[in-house]
This record gives sequence, C-alpha cells and structure tokens, in this order.
Amino acid sequence: SKYVESLTGDTFLNVSNNLKRNRPVLYCGAPCQIAGLKRFLRADPDNLYTCDFICGGFPSHILYRQYLDELERRYRSKVTKVDFRPKTLGWETYAIYIQFANGKIYHQPAVLDPYFSAFVYKHYSVRKSCAQCPFYNSHEADITLGDFWQYREFLDVTGKSSGMSLLCANSEKGLHFIEKAMPEMNGRQLNTQYAVSAIFKKSASSPLLETQRQEFLLSCKEYGLKTAAQKYCLPSRKKRMLIRIKSAFKYILRRVK
Repeated sequence: SKYVESLTGDTFLNVSNNLKRNRPVLYCGAPCQIAGLKRFLRADPDNLYTCDFICGGFPSHILYRQYLDELERRYRSKVTKVDFRPKTLGWETYAIYIQFANGKIYHQPAVLDPYFSAFVYKHYSVRKSCAQCPFYNSHEADITLGDFWQYREFLDVTGKSSGMSLLCANSEKGLHFIEKAMPEMNGRQLNTQYAVSAIFKKSASSPLLETQRQEFLLSCKEYGLKTAAQKYCLPSRKKRMLIRIKSAFKYILRRVK
C-alpha cells in the first residue's frame, strides 16, 4: 500500500522460517520495510526476492482511522472496501472509491477528498520521520515499481489513459526476474538512472511547511479531518464545483467509450 503504511506484523519471522525451508519468497513493501527485513535477516538469501515502490512517505494510521470513522458516521455503515487508485477518471486523474456494507458508494476526485488532499497534494499529513527518510531514493529491493508519470519525456507514445508503469531492476536477481517476464509485457528498456532520478521525489521539508503541518494536525485533533482539510487543503468552493463538473463529464465519457 502507498497511501497508508502496511502492517508487517510477524511477516519478517514468516519469511525467515520459509527461507530456512528453502522455499522461494517474494516480499513486497515500502523501501524502509525492505531495508528492515534485510536487517532482520542479516542476509540476502538467493531464494529471497524483494519488491518495493516509489514512495513519498505515509500519513499516520490514526489519521486514516479518523478518516474512515468520519465516513462511516456519514454513511451510517461500515467500510467494506477502499480503492485508492480506481481508474474511473482515467490513469492521470487520482480518485478515491469506497464501498460500505449498506451498498452505498463514496467516490471523489482525489483533490476533493480530505485524506488525499492532505497527503498527496499538500503533504501536511506525511509523517515527519518520512520527510527525513534515507530510503526514499535508496532502494535495497531487487525490483522497484512506480507510475511512470514522466513517460512523455522518454517515449514517443500516445493513448496511454490506462497507465504507464516503471519497472526498475536494482540487482542481478531483479534483472533476471524482469528478463524472464519481458515476453509477457509490452515494455521498453530505458536509461533507468536518468529516468529514476527524474521521478523520485521527496516531500518538501521547510519551516513554513512544518508550521502549516502542525496547525493542520492540531485542527484534525480538535475538529476532525474533514473540517481541517476544508480550512487548510481543499480548493475554494467555486473551484470544487468546477472540478466536480469536469470529473462527472470525464466519468461519463469513459463509460460511453
């Protein structure tokens, strides 16, 4: 997961036990989690394959739970499914899609959603430790995955509304894995050092941003995420209306196609 940190639980121990039985293991996680796994194992066995992703940090679990609680009160039902990356508005337009036990649906462009706007657009909810993380562009995984947002800078292609992915090999194991999978993919080899350096981005860290972040978090604690986001993150009422109209048109157009 990229939008809330996954809970590793006892998975490190499970990996260790499976490796000792000579079972091949593929472990996926954030860059810091992969680094943590390797520190735990104190080795990088041949039968361990690791995969991480381009990471810009995480909000706290407390904020995520607050977000879901507010939605459950609003819809008077428990959340049963959260999709942070539905392509209902296309690949290049972030959205959020949440289902509830009573059958109701919450679907918003990400820029209008309190959780998304605070995280992706303003970075107010990104944890301070993530903003100082040494692993955001130091990947110890065999393979790194990511959305290839800057593909137009490297490739002369069109009609990629369904998405374009970046797949990086960081080790010989990773390269071997990718080479075996290439016959099943439509891909092109790039100068990854140049490509990756253009894509990895770290959340901004400045005194002004930190002050705004603290004000936002205090407002969340006192008034709730939705109210705090309306004050610090969301666009003006007029702009929100224009975004909703544009998103509705885009949604209808995609369904017609």
